[in-house]
Amino acid sequence: MQNTSLHILGSKTFYQLVKEFDIFANVDFEYHFQVESHKSFLVIFIDNLQKNLIHRYLDLYTPIIIITNNTDTIKKNYKMSNFTVLLKQPIEINNFLEIIKILKSKFQYFQNSEIILKNYILNLNKKVIEKNSKLLKLTELEVKLIIFIKNSKGVTKNMILKNVWSQKNILESHAFETTLHRLRKKIKHRFNDVNFINQKDGMYYLL
Repeated sequence: MQNTSLHILGSKTFYQLVKEFDIFANVDFEYHFQVESHKSFLVIFIDNLQKNLIHRYLDLYTPIIIITNNTDTIKKNYKMSNFTVLLKQPIEINNFLEIIKILKSKFQYFQNSEIILKNYILNLNKKVIEKNSKLLKLTELEVKLIIFIKNSKGVTKNMILKNVWSQKNILESHAFETTLHRLRKKIKHRFNDVNFINQKDGMYYLL
């Protein structure tokens, strides 16, 4: 397994313990009371954390392993993401390592096939955009349009025509306007969102 970075929150004892195991040779551990932002795994000891911090971490699209004495309470009160694993103490170290490997593989596939757009998830393989468990099928052109606008801090109509349609002429200008109108209408109807793609001073912005 390539090097993996784990941020451990809530148990310094666990942090000191796992650093002693040879099986974690390719895992970089750090201990924190809280993490404001991260691009790595989190291992959270819920019972020792401030309760108002829990939602902040569960809302993040990142692999999270929650270790707690009361899994039933956590399941009842908190919504788990697809990358969250809930473990009850005590845990078995070898199983813990296997869970890390599985989560890492699952998340790498997710990163290669899905893009986070604020409150949305755009699945590139399925050409589907999702929000709050609601799904909307998109055309390939709509996906290209969303990705291009997302990767820019504001783009003009001519920039969109050049990069999404590859050329700039009257017919493609109308095609862009038609595609944009249809996409906005679909997003509004499905998600009740009238601000998905905004336009200001001749520039287009996503969200």
